[in-house]
Amino acid sequence: MPQMPGPEIPHMDKIMHATYFMLGSTMLYMGVRLQNPDRSWWQASLIAIGFCALVGLSDEFHQNFVPGRSGNDPYDWMADVLGGFLASGLGGLIYSWVGGKRLVAAPIHR
Repeated sequence: MPQMPGPEIPHMDKIMHATYFMLGSTMLYMGVRLQNPDRSWWQASLIAIGFCALVGLSDEFHQNFVPGRSGNDPYDWMADVLGGFLASGLGGLIYSWVGGKRLVAAPIHR
């Protein structure tokens, strides 16, 4: 990975892994909750965390075949799963804010 400008931050790659997976998994969490409002927060959380675990595992395997990348790093995978946990918290906050509001536009009558 090329050297990034600015101060050196220890374990920046782990922070990037967790952030990337948190953002994507937050969208999944929100989609699950908004699609079926009767689904509990913990069910949506398990889906988000499981998604991060499986996609993170496949990403680590895939990196073995990409030149310049190293794969099979269990700490990268743990950062991915941490992103799922963070997504559950962030998604819960966002859902509590927008969940009760009508997010779908009203039908258009012609």
